[in-house]
Formats: sequence, C-alpha cells, structure tokens
Amino acid sequence: MISRRSLLVASAALPACALDAQESESMVTPWHLWGSSQSVTLSFQLASSARQQLAQVRYGRPDNWQFMLAARLLGGQSTAAVQVVVQYDLTIGVGRSVMTLPNWHHFTFNVPIGPIAPVQKWVSQVQPPIVDDSKPAVITAPCSAITAETVIIEATVFSTFGFVNDICQVQFDAQLSPSTHVRPEWYSGKFPGREDHGT
Repeated sequence: MISRRSLLVASAALPACALDAQESESMVTPWHLWGSSQSVTLSFQLASSARQQLAQVRYGRPDNWQFMLAARLLGGQSTAAVQVVVQYDLTIGVGRSVMTLPNWHHFTFNVPIGPIAPVQKWVSQVQPPIVDDSKPAVITAPCSAITAETVIIEATVFSTFGFVNDICQVQFDAQLSPSTHVRPEWYSGKFPGREDHGT
C-alpha cells in the first residue's frame, strides 16, 4: 500500500506542467453548461422522438447572449422519403420575469430514399414571428442575441413515419456566449476556468 507521505513526495516531484494538467482534468469550468452536443438514433418505423437540454446559464446578472445552433444527420438508411426535424425551445429570465419560447427555431431535413449522407445545418440568428398581423408582408429583423440572466435551451428531435429497419443518427448542438464576460473573481486573481492559461 502506498502511504500518504509517498504520494505527497511523488506529487512534489512532478513538474509544474504535469500538476497543471491534473488540475485542468479535474476542474469543471463555470461555463461548462453553456453548450453541449447530443446525438440520438431515430427509428422511422415508430416516428420516434427525443428531447435533451443543451444549455443552461444562471449568470447572476443580465447580459446579451450570442448563440450558435446546429444539427447534423450523421448517417442511416431510409426506404421512404421522410423528414427529420430538430426543434429548439428557449426559456429566458431576468429578475421576476420568465418567458418560454417554444419552437424558437427548427431545422428540417428532407431525407431521400437510400443511404443517408452526412449533412449539417447551422444558424447564429433566428427569425422572429410576424409581430403585426395587419401587415403580414413586413418581415421582422432576425434576432442574433438574447437578453437574459437565465437561459435554457432544449431540443426535440422527431421524424415522420417510415418503414421497418429505417433509422437515422442525428446530432444537435447549442452554444452560448455573453457579450461581456468579466467575472468578479478575476479581480481577486482567481481563474476557475484556467482562462489565464489560454493561448
């Protein structure tokens, strides 16, 4: 059995870069929930669906948030023409206000008959709905930032009906970044995400 003293001596002998690597592996950055990638396998026979949370921000103060949404068909097989839809729902809050925007954005893939080739779609801005029904021809300007203190992005992936053994692998992603990212602990010389070691 290795004694605690032996471990301390061994760790003291490690070079600084090795210790830094160990710390970075065990460290969870404050923004580790600000984006993620998920993947599912859909069965066209069952017109299956899946729902995942992709991002969650509890920033502690309001800010403007840029975003990137993406979806990708990774592969599969289809013996009928079907559709795959990736729908993003957004929940935002500031102070005592909370809003949920269902179908905030969606990607639609037309899947042809045969092997499914990889294809990707992405956006960094979304199109808001028409705001004046008396002027339906007036298109609202695209939205490229979210004003919020709390942000949650969830995605639902679903397909239309197909045939037995028809499947499709789908990856879907979301990323968030604030316009102004100045953390209070930086003024105390603390960098919880090791951002002072960036290149």
